[in-house]
Amino acid sequence: MTENIALIVLDTFRQDSCEDSFDVLSGLRFTNAYATSHWTIPAHASLLTGKYPSEVGVHAKSPTFDCPDASIVEHMQDNGYRTRMWSANANLTAWDGWDRGFEQFLDPARLDPGREHLVDWASFAKEHDNSTPRRLLQATKHAISSDVPTLTALKQGYQYWNRSRADGGSNSIIKRVRETDFESDEFLVVNLMETHTPYHSPDDLGPVEVSIGDAFAGNVDDDEHIK
Repeated sequence: MTENIALIVLDTFRQDSCEDSFDVLSGLRFTNAYATSHWTIPAHASLLTGKYPSEVGVHAKSPTFDCPDASIVEHMQDNGYRTRMWSANANLTAWDGWDRGFEQFLDPARLDPGREHLVDWASFAKEHDNSTPRRLLQATKHAISSDVPTLTALKQGYQYWNRSRADGGSNSIIKRVRETDFESDEFLVVNLMETHTPYHSPDDLGPVEVSIGDAFAGNVDDDEHIK
């Protein structure tokens, strides 16, 4: 007997919120589970292979997923599963190789079902200068030359670079789930960003913006406030 499987990652989700948020769900729980790295790419390398990032060869200077061993996604595909990745996390779609084994691989710009067949702004961003003035000119030219309505393409590009952090993908994922005709033997990986910055403290004193670099360099003055 086979079943559909969904793997849902809530980026930077705090462990102490699990009981409050998921106490309605039944099933087996692991209370001593730890990430193998402090950031997305190497942690997902472990998640998809069952190995440490050092074994897979994925790190800050080598963010591509090019290890010779098959990932769990490829094993699932070999065993007859239809495989999908819906990622609101741009890290997972910015580097080569992370689409290995996925029949459907959607980046943040294409999560919303209404935008999937418009301009691929994520690919555009990887290939062009990211400085604001030059990017604006390049993006305008790209929108005009693309085989979609220009105003629609420009609006989509603006939303891609200025998307609200309050929506970390959930709204688009909900739409896509409702519009997707899932069959048997489906393996779906979802990465959501609602729990990423800005962080909201337990005492409700408002959102706190924290730079990852500052946090690991010990330069965060308000660390007690956001723990």
